[in-house]
Amino acid sequence: MPPQFTLRRHFFRMLTEKNSENFGIFPYVKLGHFCAIILLWVKKCGGFGRMGKMYQVGELVVYGMHGVCRVVSEEERLVDKKRLNYLALEPLSNGNSRFLVPTQNAAAMAKLQPILSKEELEAMITSENVKTGEWIREENQRKQTYRELIGSGDRKKIMRMVHTLYRHKADQSASGRKIHLCDENFLHDAEKLLIGEISIVLHLELGQARDYIHKKLKEDA
Repeated sequence: MPPQFTLRRHFFRMLTEKNSENFGIFPYVKLGHFCAIILLWVKKCGGFGRMGKMYQVGELVVYGMHGVCRVVSEEERLVDKKRLNYLALEPLSNGNSRFLVPTQNAAAMAKLQPILSKEELEAMITSENVKTGEWIREENQRKQTYRELIGSGDRKKIMRMVHTLYRHKADQSASGRKIHLCDENFLHDAEKLLIGEISIVLHLELGQARDYIHKKLKEDA
C-alpha cells in the first residue's frame, strides 16, 4: 500500500479513537505524533502546493496576466538535483508560447484560477462591488496598483479597475481632455484579459465579448 494511504488510514484512526491513551495524560506526545504524521503525509503527497485543486491536462485555466491558458501536460524536471513537478500551459492567444508552473510553489499555483462559470461571471460583473472603485490621483501609486491588479488575475478587481477607468475616461472627455497614455494602456490590457475569458464562457466572438463588457461596465460608468 502506498505510504500516503497508510498515513491517511492512521490519521483517521487517531481522529476517531476516543480512549484516554490518545487525549489523556500524554497530550503533548500525541500532538507531536499527530503533527509528524501530517508533515510526512504532506511530503509524500508532493508538498502543500499539491494538496489544493490540481488541474487536469486539457483543462482551461486563467493564469495571472497571461489570461486563458490550456493545461497541455504535467512534466517532471531535475532542478538543482531535485525532481520538481510542473504544469505546462499554453495561452490560447498565442499557441507558440508555453509556461511551466511549479506545482510545489504555492505563490505560482495561486496565480492559476479555474475558468468562471456563466453564473459566476454574470454575478460578478453585475455586482455593485465592481462599481465602487476610487480613482487614484497619484500617478506612480496608480501605476503600481494597476500593474499588480493585472498580474494577480483577480477578475473582480480587474472589473472594478476597468469600470473606474471607464468613469475617469468619461469625466475627462466631458472636460475636453484625454486620459494619460499609461492609463489607456492599462485599460487595454485589462479589457484584453476579461475579453479572452468572457468569449469562452459565453461562447462569443472577441468583438461580441468586448461589447458585453462595454454594456455591463461602461454604459453606467
